[in-house]
Amino acid sequence: ADIFWKFQRYNLIVEYHSRPAFAPPFIIIDHIKLFLRRLLKKTEHKKEHLERDIPEERDQKLITWEMLQKENYLANLETKKKESNEEKLKKMSYKVDSLLKNFSCLKEQEKQLIFGITTGQPQTTHTH
Repeated sequence: ADIFWKFQRYNLIVEYHSRPAFAPPFIIIDHIKLFLRRLLKKTEHKKEHLERDIPEERDQKLITWEMLQKENYLANLETKKKESNEEKLKKMSYKVDSLLKNFSCLKEQEKQLIFGITTGQPQTTHTH
C-alpha cells in the first residue's frame, strides 16, 4: 500500500509541475514563453555542437591520428580477408585431397572386382 501511495504522490507532483502557471484565458502567455525558451535552447545547442575551439596544431595532430587509425583499420580488414581466403583455400584443398584418396580407393576396388570376374576367383575387398 505504501508503494502505491508513493507512486500516486509522484504522479501528482509530475502533473502539478507540468501544468501552466496561468489560468486558462492567460495560458497563451505560458505557451509563448515555452516556445521561445525551446527555440533559444535549440539555437544555442546547435552553435555549441558545431563549433569547437581547437588550436591549429592540435587540429592537425587529430587529423593525422584519424588518418592513421583509418589506415590501420583498413589494413586489419584486408589481413582478415586474406586470412579468411587462405583458410577457405586450405579447407578446399583438404576436401579435394580426401576426394582423391576416396577415388583412388574406389579405382583399386574396381580393378580387384574386374580381376576377380575375369579370373573367376572371388576377391575380398576392403574399404578404407
